Amino acid sequence: MKNKLLFVVMLILLASFVSAQCPPDCPPDQQQGYSYDQFQQEYASDPALAAQNYPDYYMRHIGDNPDEVANNPQAYENAVRQDVKYINQNRDAFLSYAKTKGVTFTSIEGDFKSFDTGTGRIETKSLPGQEPTSFSFGDIKILESDGGTNFKVNKEGELVYDQPYLATKKPITIRGTVEEKDGDILLSKGKYSVGDEGIDIELTGNNKGRLVKGCQTIADSNCGFIEVEAVSSPVKTPQGIVTKGKAIVVSNSEVDLLPNTEYLNEYGTKFSGTKQTRITTVGDGCLGVSHSCVEYGNPFYTMVGEEEELISDGMIVNALEGNKLNKLLRKKSPRFGVGDEF
Repeated sequence: MKNKLLFVVMLILLASFVSAQCPPDCPPDQQQGYSYDQFQQEYASDPALAAQNYPDYYMRHIGDNPDEVANNPQAYENAVRQDVKYINQNRDAFLSYAKTKGVTFTSIEGDFKSFDTGTGRIETKSLPGQEPTSFSFGDIKILESDGGTNFKVNKEGELVYDQPYLATKKPITIRGTVEEKDGDILLSKGKYSVGDEGIDIELTGNNKGRLVKGCQTIADSNCGFIEVEAVSSPVKTPQGIVTKGKAIVVSNSEVDLLPNTEYLNEYGTKFSGTKQTRITTVGDGCLGVSHSCVEYGNPFYTMVGEEEELISDGMIVNALEGNKLNKLLRKKSPRFGVGDEF
């Protein structure tokens, strides 16, 4: 009887000892006698190795002190490369880690799907049915060198930042694949939006976008928001459609056609030129523009007998020498349908 009583007491003591070693929610492999106190001792001696061997204990260690990551970013890498869940469970720790790589995020509200510690490439979790967003630390640095600030990942997993434009800052939202090529930042399979400009550009198939610097003055060239390229299908812009070639979206009412680009505006007028040409709906919008420019309004049609005929194209054209600028208008007003002949 005494032996049985002694055995029961020993079991109770052993259970109490194991409970003290590990909290109830710690992983099974850490319930086998390795305590958090032991981890802390090992971490003090070799942080990187301790974090690699016991990532859950490491995340517990930095839980209330995410800035600890900055003291030993290698330890953080060793933990998060095993499972992206460690990033998602403590986003403040990732913000601290990113700073050690020269990248500052204002906030991260959405979850990550993956993170490559070698390249610094992030893929976020997107909403159902939408393309994921991916970008790297290097991409952020290039955007920052072009004046970008206030970088965030929103709840939808999109990259958000502010871009200088004239005397203001414009909020940019990007979804899709962001990558660097020859110093340029390209966007594919996604969407580019400028909130207060009403610019929403979808890039599908093989169509591409190149992010450009914001214009600092109205006389600046090759600037604006994004250069779109129609490769596999037309690309819709705020005031028209790029059917072939490349064009820079300068604002919600201005687009710069690059050489040999074809463009169709909302009135059904086709434009193309052999040199860079601005197409604008802004009054006096060609003033200060250094290349060819066309300012247009609504074409004027009138009834001649039983037929509607074009009376005025509503355009002011400034085509520089050597630019073979073509503009083809409808013979009838757009209300007769897209299929009308020109």
